[in-house]
Amino acid sequence: MSILNNKTLKVLQSLSSINNSVIMSYPTVCVKDGKSVQAYFDVSQLGEEDFQEFGIYGITDFLSAVSLVTEPSIQLDGTVLKISNKNTKVSYNTANVGLLEEQCRGDFELLTRIKSNEKIGSFELSNENFKALRVASNTLKDLPNLIISSAENGILLKISANEKTSNSYSTTIDAETTEEFSIIVTLAMLKKIPNGDFKVDVYKSKKGSKVLVFTSKNIESLEIILSVKE
Repeated sequence: MSILNNKTLKVLQSLSSINNSVIMSYPTVCVKDGKSVQAYFDVSQLGEEDFQEFGIYGITDFLSAVSLVTEPSIQLDGTVLKISNKNTKVSYNTANVGLLEEQCRGDFELLTRIKSNEKIGSFELSNENFKALRVASNTLKDLPNLIISSAENGILLKISANEKTSNSYSTTIDAETTEEFSIIVTLAMLKKIPNGDFKVDVYKSKKGSKVLVFTSKNIESLEIILSVKE
């Protein structure tokens, strides 16, 4: 049975900046950087059929191996991924899942628990918004934080430093909010999220802690949890 179709490979490529290692599980796959950034996607919605769990230690190295074969078929044979077409064959060893467990294993009930909390804000973050934030952070040096706060006319996105500085960038986008809030996301974490259009929801737990959930509009079933500071 062939596994890892083009849709799945493209998602893995887009998430490799979060973590270059992954446990491929069915149906839900998690790619995460500790608790800071956690991406979840459902490979069954990408056209995959049930497969045995396996690990990939280096996503970029694996994708390079796949690129050696034109229109490849990928099959799992024990601990080896066999990548082939009619003329070319490549064997790629999978990683021991046990060795990746602590670093890569996701909590597949986490999204459900987060979404059971109160939603206090919701807004659309377009690919153009992402590009503008990245350009601003590269242009105005030493500004590590993105402050997301409720505003009279929506959500205020402001790039600034921890210390007082004259350098900053801000823009306001349309949003729905139910209460005032101000949270901080490090730009280093935000830059790990793939390019694209996202719906962003702000959730508040019963203890008052907040978290962001990015739902992709371009990649089916992809949701990314981003931790924040207050």
